[in-house]
Amino acid sequence: MYIGTPPQKTNLALDTGSTLTWVQCEGCKSCFKLSMPNFNIRRSTTSRPMLMITHFVFLQTLALGQNCVYGLFYYDRSSTYGPFGFDTFTFLSERRQLAIPNVAFGWGLFNKVNFNDYFHGHDNPIGGILGLGRGHPTGILQQLNQITLRRFSYCLPPQFEAQSLLHFGEGAQIGGPSVGSTPILGGPDDYYFTKLDAISLNGQRLQIDPSLFMAGGKGMAVDSGSPYSHIVAEAFKAFEHHNEFCMTILSMDQSDGLNILGAAQQVNYRFLFDVAALRLSFSPENC
Repeated sequence: MYIGTPPQKTNLALDTGSTLTWVQCEGCKSCFKLSMPNFNIRRSTTSRPMLMITHFVFLQTLALGQNCVYGLFYYDRSSTYGPFGFDTFTFLSERRQLAIPNVAFGWGLFNKVNFNDYFHGHDNPIGGILGLGRGHPTGILQQLNQITLRRFSYCLPPQFEAQSLLHFGEGAQIGGPSVGSTPILGGPDDYYFTKLDAISLNGQRLQIDPSLFMAGGKGMAVDSGSPYSHIVAEAFKAFEHHNEFCMTILSMDQSDGLNILGAAQQVNYRFLFDVAALRLSFSPENC
């Protein structure tokens, strides 16, 4: 995608676990390594800061003088902080180019994020996060609701060099004989929680108390921004019992209260998030 006028190319990681979109900017005080230029606010004629009087300010923002700033802490203890602003977002589709003005997002100036760990020695091309979570007015789904219709779909490929499309609105479809569907559990959380009944390993259902999948009373969160899945420690013991390794599943302290279906377990499956209907559909697909 591209941000600004003239457009500057930016690669953002899809994150269904958060609503805020942000990008590392030129002049950052705390920066992560990036294989392409940082977004340069000064070079964009359509960039402008978010002032305190805007309608976004009532949640998740702080005032700094007359401008608003954001501060965001992720589950893995990474963080980003900086001003809030507006600019034009340009999306490229299979048929056309769509430029959308006045999209609110974070100008990342203090970033303690390490995307390099995900690329195994390759240069990091990711410059920020595209927040696809629900509920908050700064989220892309809410800001662009006339375009997104609060629904989107993606299919994560097994290799980071491969390309796959993110679909919004009417373009977000799923089909085939193996489509499954489950309710998205209600509530104002950023996460998309679903009910998990059981886990099978090599076709064999593991002996896990189903109540463990409802840690915190919320179910399992489907989070594309988490590279690995997380399961509370008591449930994780079932994997240890079968001596399975390299499954990209991590044990979590029960007190943390979250079971997460991460990106590694979403590979080669198409997911359709229909937020308006509170429905999550999924189907195997060669991404």
